[in-house]
Amino acid sequence: MPPQSPFRLLHLEDSIRDAELIAARLEFGGLVAEIDQVDNWDAFNSALVQQPYDIILCDYNLPGYDGLAALKLAREKQPHTPVIVISGSIGEDEAVKCLHQGATDYLLKGRLERLIPAVSRALNESEQRDQQRRAEEKLRHSEERFRQFAEHSNDAVWIVELNPERIAYVSPAVERIWGLSAAAFSESARVWLAAVHPE
Repeated sequence: MPPQSPFRLLHLEDSIRDAELIAARLEFGGLVAEIDQVDNWDAFNSALVQQPYDIILCDYNLPGYDGLAALKLAREKQPHTPVIVISGSIGEDEAVKCLHQGATDYLLKGRLERLIPAVSRALNESEQRDQQRRAEEKLRHSEERFRQFAEHSNDAVWIVELNPERIAYVSPAVERIWGLSAAAFSESARVWLAAVHPE
């Protein structure tokens, strides 16, 4: 299923005809893209540093350099943006190299029926990764807030994990209140019970 449109697309292609063909196929497939088409290394590099893109399409055969160099530059400048390499003729070895160096996919210009599924999949997977990164960042912030609270609290705080049972965190106040070191807690998850009055 096509992703929500519009999306920002950077297209490195020195053939106006091929660039127009791909733009038309995207539109015909229901993908409305805001396309920045560039045809040389300097323009490509400049576009990569000026603004973020949702996806990058790279022609593999360009005058003066190849698609692997363009792929490497794109991965350096925008490491989270999916890159699809497109070629009029690309051998299996070159295609494998592209994938090993971080390309999301590769397409042949003579078989552009794969364009819509490839772009849709790349955008969907990129969005899922972005959501995961945001969730992980939110979790890091939450953990940092908890850590700061626990480190400065006068209350003793410790966290016990189960299966296996072990101490995951001990706040500085534990040693002051319980008279037990953090190391003692780490040795036994139930060491604190020894400090509880029998009554």
